[in-house]
Amino acid sequence: MHWVRMMFVRIIKSHFREASLVLLGSAVLVSPPVLGASVRIVPDAAFQVREAEEGEIDLSYLRALANQGDALMQFALGLMYETGEIAPKNAATAGAPLTYDVEAAALYRLAADQGLQEAQARLAAFYAEGKGVTQDIEEAVRLYYEAALQGNSESQGALRAIADQGIASAQYLVGLMFHTGVGSSRGSSMAAQYYNRAAQQGHAEAYEGLRTLGEHWTRAQFFLGSLNDLGEGIEQNYAEALRWYRLAADQGDEESQYRIGMMYAEGRGVEQDLSEAAKWFRVSVEDDLRMYDRVGELDSDSEYLTQEVEGAMENLRQLAERKEPVALFHLGLLEERYARKWYQEASALGLAEGQYRLAEIFLEGRGAPQNAAAAVRLYGRAAEGGLADAKYKLGIMYVLGRGVLPNTTEALKWYQQAAEQGVIEAQMAVGSMYATGQFLTTTITVPTDYVSAYFWLSLAGAKVPVVDAQRWQATNLREVIKKEMTLSEIRQAERREHVWYQQTAAPDGPGAGSLLGRDRLASAQYNLGLMYAEGRHVAPNIKEAVVWFRQAADKDLPEAQYDLAGILEEGGLGVVRNLDEAVRWYRRLASQDFRPAELHPSIAEAQYVLGQFYEQGRGVPQDDGQASNWFETAAGRNHGQAQLSLATMYLAGRGVERYLARALMWVDLAATRLVNNTEAVGRITIIRDALLREMTDEEVLEAHCLWQLEHPKLTGVSTAEMHDLDLQCAEGEGFAGS
Repeated sequence: MHWVRMMFVRIIKSHFREASLVLLGSAVLVSPPVLGASVRIVPDAAFQVREAEEGEIDLSYLRALANQGDALMQFALGLMYETGEIAPKNAATAGAPLTYDVEAAALYRLAADQGLQEAQARLAAFYAEGKGVTQDIEEAVRLYYEAALQGNSESQGALRAIADQGIASAQYLVGLMFHTGVGSSRGSSMAAQYYNRAAQQGHAEAYEGLRTLGEHWTRAQFFLGSLNDLGEGIEQNYAEALRWYRLAADQGDEESQYRIGMMYAEGRGVEQDLSEAAKWFRVSVEDDLRMYDRVGELDSDSEYLTQEVEGAMENLRQLAERKEPVALFHLGLLEERYARKWYQEASALGLAEGQYRLAEIFLEGRGAPQNAAAAVRLYGRAAEGGLADAKYKLGIMYVLGRGVLPNTTEALKWYQQAAEQGVIEAQMAVGSMYATGQFLTTTITVPTDYVSAYFWLSLAGAKVPVVDAQRWQATNLREVIKKEMTLSEIRQAERREHVWYQQTAAPDGPGAGSLLGRDRLASAQYNLGLMYAEGRHVAPNIKEAVVWFRQAADKDLPEAQYDLAGILEEGGLGVVRNLDEAVRWYRRLASQDFRPAELHPSIAEAQYVLGQFYEQGRGVPQDDGQASNWFETAAGRNHGQAQLSLATMYLAGRGVERYLARALMWVDLAATRLVNNTEAVGRITIIRDALLREMTDEEVLEAHCLWQLEHPKLTGVSTAEMHDLDLQCAEGEGFAGS
């Protein structure tokens, strides 16, 4: 039992400190638990250590300390009984069963009750196995947890092992450790998993822990939805299930999106709505398809098909077999290879969106022979069905005489109808017509009408969804005619703009039910909110702005989500500050990482804000690991401040492993983005100088190569280039710190 003796030596050396005191001429051992209380004096402490090292243990010495209540010595003696180093008290009684484990358990209990983690861990193992005590898994769990809280790694592992065997109390406590970071590294995802497993068995505290996580974590929200949906461990509650599923679905959780689709398909807790089910099934799979870049190439053997994708696609196909037109339309969006087939079926059932998409296929000759006349017929059917996009395209066809004889009067009719329903290009054309007196390049002339021109050009130049070039063109022409207008005429045009947004932004406004008009409706709601927020044409009213921002944000309009989150973060002007809701909106926006960075800068900004929140513990638990994750996501979208924050974390080794080359890479990238920010430039200089004091030329080159390897599309000048280093990077080779 050499290892036992070595443990005794370690116990004596590590848990006692040897001091040379002039006290009766003896060396003394001082036990940390009694420092500041009564100091025990044990003669010849150094001698006892030497004896233990040489294999001789003075039991009278150990027992004397144990009898005085010394937890360490109680543990040491218990270990000797457990391993048979010493015989139990009844060893001399003939025929009596030996009680090694009983004696050990009794001593472990004495030490464990004083909080000694080693004794708690050993006694927990005894209770788990029924060794020397009556088997009691719950007591084992309790003791392992108490030891784990003190950092005992053996107990942390043992507690997880019991939890993995399905013991609810252990699952809850493991979840609690991951949740709080006490006795374990913090990990909200793992916490949610263990809480969920305990809650499925009816553990009330685990359910409450999961609800706490659900305030911030998508996975916890899904678990809460599932528990309520299936009635696992709690009473079934479809309304509560849908609430939690929606919170998670809004942040891109595909399983939650799929479950919502199932609830609508089966009418569980909601009125059955196959069109709504089809929408959710499509949403649940489109991110996977986008990620794999396999749109239109799905097959039953595809290695990319996850279980969730297969399930959602199968449900969509089942709905399509029942001739549900919306399901057919969504399958057309997802399966480009078979899009013509799905759109034809949807079109035949009278779905305007299906007719429009089929017209696009014939017009472009994509998946079918090019046929402009067929496209015109389909655009016409969709336009008669009220679809704004079809009206605009039909107008173009009449202007160009493509697939139909040119007819400028008919073209103008469709342009005006499309403009009324919010098609930006049509609004620009109609606005220009009233400003110049001519409809596009046709022979149609109309009297100039600056009030109408101002009105339409204001709509065409709105903040969203207009791109910068369109906005500049519309705004520039509006400012030209504004010089010719009276103040009364300008006010008249502005009132028309406000009324138009009120009508168009209404839940039952033009195109509200369109499968293609969701973004247009959201844009109208957002722009109306901006009017109230900025006091443009109306009295300023932040509370009213929030109402409209929230409606647009619910439809995943990035600008609305960002502005709404900012208002809720700050509060004031009649709006109650609500950090929890602000975090949810920032997270929902940040999850839309698939949108192009150049068109949606607010996504990177939301990711950066979340990084700050986690770094500061603002609205969420402080977590440097989460902070670095969000900073890295935003930095990859070319957000300068996120790049600078990430550089400081790599330099300090905070939330990430310290990595100087990566820190320099992000500093170099940030320097390009923040060149006009005086404060940031100062920080960049300080950080770069600190890095270069430690780094070799090879590490500086590594930073440059990491940049080229991982972010080749992000432009700028690296430190290696500034120092004229030989910029030779081994293609495809990694680096020591990567």
